[in-house]
Amino acid sequence: MDAIVKTHLLVMGNKKNLSGDSLNELLAEGFGITYTPTLFDVLKNVQDSGLQNLIVLVDGDNISFPLTEIVTSIRKAAQTKVLLIFTSRFRLNALAHALQAGFDEFLAKPVSKEAICALLKRTYS
Repeated sequence: MDAIVKTHLLVMGNKKNLSGDSLNELLAEGFGITYTPTLFDVLKNVQDSGLQNLIVLVDGDNISFPLTEIVTSIRKAAQTKVLLIFTSRFRLNALAHALQAGFDEFLAKPVSKEAICALLKRTYS
């Protein structure tokens, strides 16, 4: 999958967003993966990365900032287009809040490799 090569997945929050099997499959597909615990760390990574295909996966079950602040800060820090994905246990209000705040996508936990690959194909092809 050429669209996935040189794509970096930046995960804000819990490492348990991706199961061990999904994580190994994503690495094998050519993803770079970085886990960051805080918004500050995400912003630093976004600014320093300079990557063309950057995906930020935000764990919505463990955040302390307003969603709009997260979206605005990441988009401002990014030098290129960034795909923002919000993930949490599926609840209609979580989906509504994420989309209203400006996230591009919502994925219910657990997040699978197939779901991320489908988003990449749709976004970067």
